[in-house]
Amino acid sequence: MRIAGRKARLEAEISHVFDSDVRLELTGGGGRDSIYYAMADRRQVGVVRLINPFKRRPSTKKQPLGPSNLWWALAADRRLNREWDIYGRLAPKKLTPAPVWRTHDAIMCTYFDGQSVSKRLAAKRRCYWDLMGLVLLSLRRLHDHGATHMDAKVENILTDAEVRQFVFIDFDCTPPKWVEPPQQRAYDYLKLIDSSLRLVPPRDRENQRRWIGLLERTVDEETR
Repeated sequence: MRIAGRKARLEAEISHVFDSDVRLELTGGGGRDSIYYAMADRRQVGVVRLINPFKRRPSTKKQPLGPSNLWWALAADRRLNREWDIYGRLAPKKLTPAPVWRTHDAIMCTYFDGQSVSKRLAAKRRCYWDLMGLVLLSLRRLHDHGATHMDAKVENILTDAEVRQFVFIDFDCTPPKWVEPPQQRAYDYLKLIDSSLRLVPPRDRENQRRWIGLLERTVDEETR
């Protein structure tokens, strides 16, 4: 509740800017920050990421590769800057939400009406290979536009009801300087695969050839 005062002031700021009564409703995600739906007239009109200094941070000791990690969690202001910049570059390509408004400790982007790929896979495991093939193509498009994600797990990718568009969210990690772009792209693919393995249909869990085939059709030569 310690963030409640800042949340109330943020509601007032956004309401003033958009000349509408906006209320913030906490979502179930957020990681290092507090994530809210911006609600106006009972409609979701945006998503707000607010730096929450009172929120407990994940321990860096749990990062999987120790001191030679291929990614680092950014400091608060740099998280906002990275996400704002990437959304600005990739929203016109329909690969991310669009940035709408920002202040020193929060950003607001458009609301994407869809669900995470992880939830879609959990509900329809029989569609696993078709869906992951489409996700891989979208990740390749993101790379082709000069961006990498560094936390491209299925929870951070949204899709619409028709499964025609895939949107990437939560760009709050960055690679160390020694990790070259091809390594960053390779890590994105491996992170995506690893995050989805628990959702592979049981009969296909040992079928590595299907993954190899998808990667061969998708990954650029330099990343290989």
